[in-house]
Amino acid sequence: MIRSAIILASKRYMTFLPNLLYVQKNSFRRQHKTHLELDKSKKTQTMAKAKSIRILTLSFSTAYPQLNTRDPI
Repeated sequence: MIRSAIILASKRYMTFLPNLLYVQKNSFRRQHKTHLELDKSKKTQTMAKAKSIRILTLSFSTAYPQLNTRDPI
């Protein structure tokens, strides 16, 4: 009797488990999607900053070529 109860419970659990996993996976994927989108926006902001810094550096090095040498002063 106990064995049949365990088998019955495991059968019920096995039909419930995949649904539970599916729900967890979807919510996990949804959370990750938002994180990826946040990373993407951060990346574009960082790239824009890097580009502006590069432009500033280029303009500075062309304005002051004597400071552009790698020799120690």
